[in-house]
Amino acid sequence: MKDDKDDSDLRSRSDATRERKANERRLATLATTLAGLSRKQLNKLVLDEGLADAVDEAHRIQRHGARDRQLRIVRRELRGSDSTAIGAAVDDLINPHGYPTPAARDAQSWADRFLADGNDAVEVFLADHEQADRQRLKGLLRNARKADPSKDPKARNALVAVILALIRDGED
Repeated sequence: MKDDKDDSDLRSRSDATRERKANERRLATLATTLAGLSRKQLNKLVLDEGLADAVDEAHRIQRHGARDRQLRIVRRELRGSDSTAIGAAVDDLINPHGYPTPAARDAQSWADRFLADGNDAVEVFLADHEQADRQRLKGLLRNARKADPSKDPKARNALVAVILALIRDGED
């Protein structure tokens, strides 16, 4: 008799650890970005009181070690808030016209290379990004090749999004 378990039971501990670490890297990057914004830019964001106080304190601290400790406090405050919405607001604030960032342009060029060269380009990409899932990339590439980009760009956009996430994870 087969047990009906949900998908969360099928995830390995190493996958959970990898996912948790990636989230922490994302939060650390967001905390550093928030601390680097000007007061005028920060006033445009809607932040919780605790998070706003932690970011203000990070602005005042100059010493490297103390600033790192304060950024960890900002990261802790981000865990308790909607960090995804805050990250999107910061991205809109930094890049208001939606111009492609260098990482996004890099992801676009990799996607073009994948579509042109196929699995050979995927292997070159995997050599630089060991954390990437080979099967997932090849599946997304296969779907992007099958789909007509003029009618349905979703498959190509999914490929670009995964490549962009891997490039950003590799930068951290």
